[in-house]
Amino acid sequence: MEGAADTTTVREVANLSLFETVNSRDGDQCWLAPIQLANDEGLSLWADDIGLRRLARSVGVKAFGTPALVEALNDRALETCDVSDTERLDSLLNERAAWVSQFVREWVVDVPAHLIEVRAQAVADDWHPQAAAAILSRPSWWAWQHDPFNDWRVIAREVNTNRPGVFGEWQYAAMLGVSRACVDPNYAAAMLASLALLGTGGGGSAQDSVEGCVRAGEVATSRGITDPLIHVPAIAGAMGRLGWIEDAEQFAQDVLSRYEANVNHGN
Repeated sequence: MEGAADTTTVREVANLSLFETVNSRDGDQCWLAPIQLANDEGLSLWADDIGLRRLARSVGVKAFGTPALVEALNDRALETCDVSDTERLDSLLNERAAWVSQFVREWVVDVPAHLIEVRAQAVADDWHPQAAAAILSRPSWWAWQHDPFNDWRVIAREVNTNRPGVFGEWQYAAMLGVSRACVDPNYAAAMLASLALLGTGGGGSAQDSVEGCVRAGEVATSRGITDPLIHVPAIAGAMGRLGWIEDAEQFAQDVLSRYEANVNHGN
C-alpha cells in the first residue's frame, strides 16, 4: 500500500458542483471528491464501497467495484480464447471460481456466488452466520440464482444439521436479502412468508414455521413491508402442491393459531 501511495497521482478537486444542494459536512468531502473528479474527467468511478457507488450513480456517474472488474476481465479472456484450447478454458474457469471464493471469504458484497461457493464458505465458517450468511443478505444473490429458494432449502437443511442453534440468524439474513430483492412490498411479503413456512428446509414443523413468521414480521416492519402473515394460506397451498407438506390447509391453520397464541402469550 505504501508503494501504491508513492506512485499515486494526486488531483485536487476545486469544488463539489455535483453536490451543491447536499447538506454535507467537512468530513464528507473525501467521499464526495472522487465522484466529482470522475464526473469532471468523464471517467467511471472504481469503488469498493457500495454506498459510494450508489451515490455516484444517483448523480449520473458510472461506477463499478473490483468484483465487476475482475469478472469483466475474465469474460474478455474467455471470449478471446480458442475454443479448442481446453486447458486454457479450464484455467480461466478455475480462476473465476477462485476469485469468487476469495471475495466471499473477504466479505465483499454483491459477488456472483452460487450454492457451491456459499456452502464452501459456510463449512469454512463452521456453519456460523458469518461471510456466507452475509452473501444471502444481499439482494443481488437472490437475483442472480437460477432457483434461489431451492438453494436456500439446501443451505437451511445443512445449517439445521450442523449448527441448529444459529439457524434463526441464517434465516433472518436470507429474509433480509429476499426483501431487499423485491421492489413490490406485497410480493416481498409473500417471499418472506415463503421463507418462514419453509422453516429448516421444507416439510418442517408448524412451530418452526411460527418462529420463521416472527422473524419475517420483524424484517417486514423494519423495511415497511406488508404483513407476511396474510400470505400464509396461499404459500402453504403452494407447498402442498409441491409435495412438501401433506395437509396444506391444516398446516396453515396450525401456523396461524400457534402464532396468535405466541403473540397473546407474549403480551
